[in-house]
Amino acid sequence: SFPRLISDLSESFDVIVVDTPASSVGTDAQLIAKACGGAIAVARKDHTRISSYHDLVQDIAESGATVVGSLLNGR
Repeated sequence: SFPRLISDLSESFDVIVVDTPASSVGTDAQLIAKACGGAIAVARKDHTRISSYHDLVQDIAESGATVVGSLLNGR
């Protein structure tokens, strides 16, 4: 299972980064975030609406995961 894989990898690595499809595409991001130690919420400059970002953070929290940081992507 995925949580077991993350657990096994954490014995060998200090940091594990898992990239997921956008949360608007499906529930993969929330399910994966729950299995990991936390999630970094990514927003795209001049594209992501603040309300959508707040919804993302809320969705992650409701999945049982913790948002540990944010990233603004773009130029």
